[in-house]
Amino acid sequence: MEKKRKLFCEYGPIAYKISLFKEAKKKDLIDLKNGKKFAKHKSKENFEYIWKGDTKLLLRKLQGVDMQLQINKIKNLELASKKIDGIIVYPGEEFSFWNLVGNATKRKGYLEGLVISNSRMKKGVGRRTMSNG
Repeated sequence: MEKKRKLFCEYGPIAYKISLFKEAKKKDLIDLKNGKKFAKHKSKENFEYIWKGDTKLLLRKLQGVDMQLQINKIKNLELASKKIDGIIVYPGEEFSFWNLVGNATKRKGYLEGLVISNSRMKKGVGRRTMSNG
């Protein structure tokens, strides 16, 4: 039986962070090469809007899930929404949540919540994850 080669990102937390950084920069270069333009202009003006769609409960009892994680989710959504509120998407631009909000880290004030990693739900501070190294 052939032994599967270990990916660089699997050698520990530092290797994982290096791999995340490399993948993000690789994506940035591809976007630059393809001429992608991302919305980044903010307006302080309040525009009228039409609300259409579903609304979701922010707090709900989930079996086996600490309610504090739900409370933390609200705080995290408040932080992220401040980064995207007022963004104007001009013709030819794309809206990118990750380009506007960036990585959700404890240092930026984000709190522990439910994250999905490797198709599993667990506690953590949200961040980009990699599917391969």
